Amino acid sequence: MVARFCEFTRQCRIRPSTALPPISEQESISAFCERPEQTDPEQMAAKAYGSRQRTSTKNGILKADAVGRFAHCLHAHGVDFFQDVPRVADSAQFEADIRAIPGQGSGISLQYFWMLAGSDDFIKPDRMVLRFPQSALSRSVAVREAGSLMRAACRQLAGKYPQLTPRILDHEAWKYQREA
Repeated sequence: MVARFCEFTRQCRIRPSTALPPISEQESISAFCERPEQTDPEQMAAKAYGSRQRTSTKNGILKADAVGRFAHCLHAHGVDFFQDVPRVADSAQFEADIRAIPGQGSGISLQYFWMLAGSDDFIKPDRMVLRFPQSALSRSVAVREAGSLMRAACRQLAGKYPQLTPRILDHEAWKYQREA
């Protein structure tokens, strides 16, 4: 959905460096929330995302609706640009507000948000990424446990791979599991 939205708005999806883009090159959360399409999740799903997927198969809302609610939550907590994200990094209230969005209770989307916002310390523990530590440990791995396991793996591998971060390991684990 991120790729489709960037295509829809003609915004750059991949940053040329790890530095945050200047505010002048970002669409603010305020502007996003004020988009005419944003008032109707059905319209946003069709026009901006090309996806009518739901947050869950049972009582899920459109992902487009969840994105809008997430954006309004960011705005309510004073986040308008990437540079504002640290304001909510340790906010229990922000996390609770995001988890209250239907389909966001597990926190996976919030962790993915931290990744997309530029944090190298988070992973998106979806089923593909969860399979990686599960197969290595020959046991189930909880969503909350996956991040700490991936961070521990990075520390263990730091001598041989000093640039390895949980975010990079997440991507490599996802690619590996996709091929398995």
